[in-house]
Amino acid sequence: MAFLKIDILTKPNERTDSVERIIREAAKMANIQIQLNRTSNFALYTQHAINPSMTPIIIINGSVEFTGLKLEILAVKRRLEEVAFRA
Repeated sequence: MAFLKIDILTKPNERTDSVERIIREAAKMANIQIQLNRTSNFALYTQHAINPSMTPIIIINGSVEFTGLKLEILAVKRRLEEVAFRA
């Protein structure tokens, strides 16, 4: 079973419950274990060309994979599988 580190980069006090639920459900469907962290520390991600207006920003194993709130479970599942395959 694969293991992925997923960071959700948000503005302070931004609600991301639905995003977290979609990521957890997609990981469960793909049979992938995840470590999910939420952070507002944009300084940690200065190597990425990101803008705070793009939040939430989903970073999987150090790479920006999604931005914004429009996530579909099947698209997230496919991306998790692709990233797990590369790892």
